[in-house]
Amino acid sequence: MLKMLNLRASLLASLLAMPLAGIAAFTLPLEADAQAQSSGGWRKEIADKVKSAQDAGKQGNFSEAIRLLKEAKAKAPLSPQEEQGVNEYLIYAASSAKDYRLVIATVDDRLATGRVTGADLVRKLRLKATTCYSLRDYRGAIDTFNKLSAAQGSLGADDRSWSAMRSSHCTTTVRPFRPSRRLWPCPRRPASRRPRSASCSRA
Repeated sequence: MLKMLNLRASLLASLLAMPLAGIAAFTLPLEADAQAQSSGGWRKEIADKVKSAQDAGKQGNFSEAIRLLKEAKAKAPLSPQEEQGVNEYLIYAASSAKDYRLVIATVDDRLATGRVTGADLVRKLRLKATTCYSLRDYRGAIDTFNKLSAAQGSLGADDRSWSAMRSSHCTTTVRPFRPSRRLWPCPRRPASRRPRSASCSRA
């Protein structure tokens, strides 16, 4: 059982080779002015803390950014816009600070809302699986990878249905791999290299 777990963990490592910082960068929210955020489902005090956290992150002070974001998160209940903005930037800041347990906890908070779907769900699950693997939590990594595979399959099915309805704007759909009947070519029979006898030699 342990050997099988190690084998699956090794396979997971090869499939999840993208660096954590690279994956977390996908979740980085676009910066917005605090005053503009407060008019779109944001409270000004929450927006101010997120803006201050972004400024701290620009200076490389991610520990301060995390502190500010935790303070903002403590002012629950957060609106959907506040929750997304705070947690998305917290994922990025925690990943940059290499606080991987905080990354996993914040990703779980985002997934628990039920508002993470489609390509964003795939990115979140990939980030969690990669982070679990970096912490040598192989069981957690494999469990998340299985969920990732299911999410990618659902995303591919949704993309194919959407592509069939569209009349313009060509998209690329990720389709499941289906091996052909002849995945490997049949080996050719080596040519005969028998020495020519004297009777067969030309005069």
